[in-house]
Amino acid sequence: ITPPTNLSVTQASENQLDLSWTDNSDSEDGFYIYRAESSGTAKSDYTQVADVAVDTTVYTDTNLEDGERFYYRVSAYTSDSESDLSGEDSATTILPSPTNVDVFVDSDDELNVTWTNNDDSTDGSIDLELATDSGSYSTTISNLSPSTTSVDTGDVYNSGTLYEYRIERNTSHTSSASVEAGFVK
Repeated sequence: ITPPTNLSVTQASENQLDLSWTDNSDSEDGFYIYRAESSGTAKSDYTQVADVAVDTTVYTDTNLEDGERFYYRVSAYTSDSESDLSGEDSATTILPSPTNVDVFVDSDDELNVTWTNNDDSTDGSIDLELATDSGSYSTTISNLSPSTTSVDTGDVYNSGTLYEYRIERNTSHTSSASVEAGFVK
């Protein structure tokens, strides 16, 4: 049985990837979809995640972790045989940006930043950058745990100064769009 070719994996939405391939067999009973979190060469490097019907050439893999790279291969099968694996392709799921960023002054006149995390990844970190009076950003706090949702920046608030913070969520595979919030009094 002839294996599928031209496997293509693309971002679909936040935690989904779309697969498509060319069906090269006239006698298959269906296709097996294989996935891994690192590149592989043998079937044992992958986990079978789906079994799709004859003549199918598309599949959407859902409920994937945000901001992670996944590797795929596809095979055709009949009741008594399975083709070699297709070529490998991979894609990274979308990593959503933090939202609800707020900056406030605590009782010690220090600035605090809070936000809402919108991803389910346990990989990577959060980086916080500061710019004052609309200057350029510089990293002030980096490599915060991905579960962090607030930080006391240690920056002492000076009246009349514009403080702008930028937050970015990172995994080992991608970064979210940065989100900004400012404070001046």
